[in-house]
Amino acid sequence: MEIEIQLEKKHWMKFNKFVQKHRQKDLKGFKGGFFSNLAIWLILTLIFIGLFRTVQVWHWPTAIFVMTLFIAIIILFLWNMYSLQSSLMPSELGTFVGNHRFVFNEDGIHSEGKGYKAYHDWSVIKSVERNDDIIILFLDTAYGFLFPEDQLENPTEFINMVNHRRP
Repeated sequence: MEIEIQLEKKHWMKFNKFVQKHRQKDLKGFKGGFFSNLAIWLILTLIFIGLFRTVQVWHWPTAIFVMTLFIAIIILFLWNMYSLQSSLMPSELGTFVGNHRFVFNEDGIHSEGKGYKAYHDWSVIKSVERNDDIIILFLDTAYGFLFPEDQLENPTEFINMVNHRRP
């Protein structure tokens, strides 16, 4: 089977969004998840209430200053996350954006694009995910081949073919 696709920045953004959600789900347990966050916020609330009860006079200018400081830190954090994500966006001159040709055969996957030729054995395909109109063949935790569904003749048949060939 031979497939030619045209990848754009919007496809990378969908992939990146999916990887971030997927990785967050892997943090279940004490490192992430609802109950650990609930426990942390409960402890912080108890500390705040304890400190509040020891203070006889509430100093509003100090409270407003601390609140402003925390809001500024949150805004700075969000801005830095946005800047980091923007800096990692693929370049128009790089290998991601543009035409890609894939040949699927019994040996594996042969891929070719601007400035590269590659071969991957079927055993390196860790999982096949379908999300937000793209099909992702994961080769690692955050690396994979992207196939926009609108550029495939039959996405379901494509997924079945890949699942049939990988071990």
